[in-house]
Amino acid sequence: MKSLCTDSGGFVVDCLAERIETLVLDASDLHGHQEMKQILRDTAEKLRQLARANSDRTAPRARITSPDGQRSTRPLVAVTPSRRSSAHRQAIAILEEAETKLLRSSAQSAARASQYQQVANALGSNKVLLRS
Repeated sequence: MKSLCTDSGGFVVDCLAERIETLVLDASDLHGHQEMKQILRDTAEKLRQLARANSDRTAPRARITSPDGQRSTRPLVAVTPSRRSSAHRQAIAILEEAETKLLRSSAQSAARASQYQQVANALGSNKVLLRS
């Protein structure tokens, strides 16, 4: 997520949504983790809706590419400059909610605890993108 979304400017909220969507698709063959995948799907959808609700109608959608060659799988929506601060605060809250849900879910199964905690930490580490 950081590789692609770090320099995405006004696209960061939708970029995070797109990266989480991609993560869920990559985990589609991972059995026994339905709850984690559902939490990630819900998080991606909330971020995507947030980006759209605050979209900059004057900015074109864009596919972005990272310096290491990663590319967004779909065109991303930019958040209007006047709403970015508020949208970023809301996005942080969405990520924190997902972290909490993942950590609570991890407590239900010792076998999954480590994996859920790693995913929660990965989501949490991306909040810095929204604070800058």
